[in-house]
Amino acid sequence: LFPEEYMKFEDCLKSKQKFSVRFLINTGARIMEAQYVKVGDCDLINNRIVLRKTKTKAKKGETKGRVRILPISSQFAKYLKKHIREKKLKQEDSLGILSNSALNIAYKIGGKKAGIKDYWNISSHTFRKTLEVWLMSLDVKDMSILAHIGHGIKTAMSSYVSPDIL
Repeated sequence: LFPEEYMKFEDCLKSKQKFSVRFLINTGARIMEAQYVKVGDCDLINNRIVLRKTKTKAKKGETKGRVRILPISSQFAKYLKKHIREKKLKQEDSLGILSNSALNIAYKIGGKKAGIKDYWNISSHTFRKTLEVWLMSLDVKDMSILAHIGHGIKTAMSSYVSPDIL
């Protein structure tokens, strides 16, 4: 998604949907990773989030995913802090990311309302790809992006990198 499309799209979402989408676009986390984040995993002083449940890479012989620490912007940290305070969440509480099926419905409705050309193609994975391309367009170093998203160079080049960088 281009930035203008994303902003129109976000404006068409309900509050819970918007929170889930903002989390995905600001972290680049996979939906299943995001759903397991607890308040205690959010280090809002140092602007980072710990993903404890991550994708297992069978090709690399993993039996469980490797913990990843994601840097987040100070602006997003403030947003999370406000969300946690307003919802009166405790350290052991999850953040309230919606299920993938609930979000898929929101994506289709929001995308159509926002006038996005191929709105039926929007998925939770769209936000990982969008973040990766946005970071590239801002000249963030390739290896930093790959570490953040949790990809190897081959995966990024074959599935994520778009020739149409903003």
